[in-house]
Amino acid sequence: MAQLGSTRLLGGAAVLLAVIVLLVYWRPWKTDFSPQDLLEVALSADDAQQRAAAASQLAARGNAARVELRQLLAQSQDAAVTAVAVQGLAEIWDHHSMPEMIDAMNHESGLVRGRAVNAVERILGAEVGLYSNTDDQRRRQLIVQLQRDWQVRSQSSGVIERLDMLAAQSGEAGN
Repeated sequence: MAQLGSTRLLGGAAVLLAVIVLLVYWRPWKTDFSPQDLLEVALSADDAQQRAAAASQLAARGNAARVELRQLLAQSQDAAVTAVAVQGLAEIWDHHSMPEMIDAMNHESGLVRGRAVNAVERILGAEVGLYSNTDDQRRRQLIVQLQRDWQVRSQSSGVIERLDMLAAQSGEAGN
């Protein structure tokens, strides 16, 4: 009788081990989507949660999804998705998207505006003077000034090239 219980226990353990191995290696719920697939879902899914989840997965790809994150920022009509795109581009130090990030500081959504301020400050390495209680007129003035300053900086003697070099040195290179 003890031998029968021991056999059942070993059989049960073997079945449990087989199930764990299948779940770990087979993972039917995990599908690797390309950045382009994720972009399409983030832009066109009917469900807001699906759009936001796809945008988050795209941002998690980092430099491998730089082009798609730029497209997402340019094309998204969903504030939550736009906010993720801004944050994702800032995390990969995408200074080429600065004009769009500065524009996003004037977005109708407070979420997008906040993420855009954080993104611009991250890339500039300095505070820009915009806060949640900054009135609309002052915000617009600061944004116009930032746009002018960035245009001058980006056109002057190799600033973009130096930023590219710094990003490459930090392991976050890409265009």
